[in-house]
Amino acid sequence: MTKAELYAHPGWQWCTPEGARQQVLLAGLQSTLIEKLQWLEDAETLLLQMQTHQTRPPAAASGDANTPPCMS
Repeated sequence: MTKAELYAHPGWQWCTPEGARQQVLLAGLQSTLIEKLQWLEDAETLLLQMQTHQTRPPAAASGDANTPPCMS
């Protein structure tokens, strides 16, 4: 691959902030409403899981019975 071919490839341009915005817009134009709704549901599920893990105390701090005695 030559340098000109590398710079002409859209993957190289997508590594910039402006290119990333263009890639997101292009993905939005090419996806269906069902795909967009599925993406939103997946994002919401991930957010809820992250919030659950963030509020839950670590196992070692809560005196977990599975923690080896040397780790207490």
